[in-house]
Amino acid sequence: MSRSFFALLSHSCHSLREFDPMSRRLHGRRHVRHALSVVTVSVVLVTVSPLSAQGIRPPSAPPKDDTKRRHVTTEAEDQSPGVFTYHNDWARTGQNLRETRLTPATVTPLHFGRLKTHLALDGMVYGQPLYAPGIVTSSGTFNLVIVATEHDTVYAFDADVDQHPAHWSTPIWQQHLVPEGATPAPNSDNIGGTGEVCGAVAPEIGITSTPVIDPKTHTVYVVTKTKDNTGQIAFALHALDLGTGLEQTSLGSPVVIDGSVAGNGIPDFPALNGVVRFDPLRENQRAALALVNGIVYIGFASYCDQLPYYGWLFGYDTRNHLSQVVVFNTSPNGQYGGIWNSGAAPAIDGDGTMYLQVGNGPYDPKAGNWGDTILAVPVDRETILDKNAFGVLDYFEPFNPQFLLDYDLDIGTGGTLLLPDQPGPQPHLLIAGGKQGLIYVLDRDQFTSDNVHQSECSTDALTAIASARRAAVTRAWTETCDPVLQVFKNASGADADDRLPDVFRGHGIFSSPSYFAGRVYVAAAGDHLKAFDIVEGGLANEPSSASATTFRFPGVTTSITANLDQGGIVWAVDSGETTGTPAVLYAFDAGDLSHVLYKSSGSADDQRAGIAPTGDRDTLSVGLRFAVPTVYDGKVFVVTQGELNVFGLR
Repeated sequence: MSRSFFALLSHSCHSLREFDPMSRRLHGRRHVRHALSVVTVSVVLVTVSPLSAQGIRPPSAPPKDDTKRRHVTTEAEDQSPGVFTYHNDWARTGQNLRETRLTPATVTPLHFGRLKTHLALDGMVYGQPLYAPGIVTSSGTFNLVIVATEHDTVYAFDADVDQHPAHWSTPIWQQHLVPEGATPAPNSDNIGGTGEVCGAVAPEIGITSTPVIDPKTHTVYVVTKTKDNTGQIAFALHALDLGTGLEQTSLGSPVVIDGSVAGNGIPDFPALNGVVRFDPLRENQRAALALVNGIVYIGFASYCDQLPYYGWLFGYDTRNHLSQVVVFNTSPNGQYGGIWNSGAAPAIDGDGTMYLQVGNGPYDPKAGNWGDTILAVPVDRETILDKNAFGVLDYFEPFNPQFLLDYDLDIGTGGTLLLPDQPGPQPHLLIAGGKQGLIYVLDRDQFTSDNVHQSECSTDALTAIASARRAAVTRAWTETCDPVLQVFKNASGADADDRLPDVFRGHGIFSSPSYFAGRVYVAAAGDHLKAFDIVEGGLANEPSSASATTFRFPGVTTSITANLDQGGIVWAVDSGETTGTPAVLYAFDAGDLSHVLYKSSGSADDQRAGIAPTGDRDTLSVGLRFAVPTVYDGKVFVVTQGELNVFGLR
């Protein structure tokens, strides 16, 4: 880079003070969402109005108590072929319905297997690989697979290694996004109050989240973390040319991520002069990036819950030199409240609304604290830029928030899934889950009956038995009175696997559900992969099929391929990270999960059954938790520790 990007920090703050939001006005119509009352959001503490003289986001004016519908339109999701975002689309369905080469007939050890392992990666890869077809580069036109490492390097590989052997050993391009005199941030800096280093991301912290691609402008957006030779740590948003990997300085790249909101923090870590400031040392950028209506959204949480940290959501306008247009803190008068979702990106509907699952934290809407909630927030440009009105549109809080906080059973570990429109009185459904192992089905038009947001009917009963943890846990899993369409337990029995740490028992959901052909697919920690049929107003209480295999912590996020609605295959990667054993790629029949089509390594019985190759032909190295396979145009891309593996027809 031509200049130290740490010098951009002061420039960025200066630019923000001068920023005057501009955008095209949007016109159109959307479905109902009830406005929150004045009491509910009177102290939501952030807006996108211009910064004050001190550079601090002032409190927002509360919305009017109004039950009229918001009338906005939002720009349609780009439907170009490819995988440009986490879990394939805004709804986070994980499905690719353009696949004609990989079918239940061809995905067998005889015809399918590993084609190549790229060993040149310079660090761990925690994000999902992305796939961009037909990209013009200096070496020709290629289908590219994009991966980003914790060494702050982005790679673009030729996806068709079987057709172009010359590209097997080298990427089409790579870009190391560390300024002179800096390095990726060492994880040894993340020392908690006990003196232990957080090993959640190790040994260095660079690019952790899944990037996002704008196929219209051929731009890759990615967030790095670095530490310079003075000890300063910074996160930065970069915009790279998809064909060359070069920094798009004309778009304002890179920009340092920073921000402040009004708030008091907590007594142990009070805010200075009533201002809560973003601390790049403590914050973990784990959630995948989301791009909608020209704005990149970036969520933050913690490393191993080391204090002080908060949940943050930032938004940067890609059409105005990456100007910062959203700063949102989930708990400015408390703590915690991370946005991380086991690496998932927030889900987005076609009507200008984004959905967030917030982790452990205090719940007090009057104080702007949104711990353990599911939130709906606006993402249409009219609301954000013209009206300066970013805020909470709707929310749901489980009936037992203090219990969830006390026992670290938050709802923020799962990813959100939006279903396609359904028949019946509630056509717009949202699926979510968390550490309790509960699956929630919400009506996106109005989360809760009578718009009450939370029911407290069992709070006293739970408080009375809180000291008897086992009884409390069992009650929390089996009895709820949440005012939503449906809440049900993902599995039978309170304990999934006695080998798991206590907090992970009960099939906690640390993954994103997937959707295909009228079914929702979920694989929780220590549980089987299950398919639930969609029925009117929710999901069937019992799965229509399940895998014989149980998946180790943290479970799996699946990808699904089909040719429209035919030949569905559910792909999953059991990482092996918690046991130090090889990762395993699975392919299941989407119509019957007990039918395994392929696994990359297996027992002698698996080999005799014709579902695993003999020997170690396709055996993977140890993987990484939360790994999501990317499947497109006859190829399956699987990340293991420091490697990108390519599977396809042999």
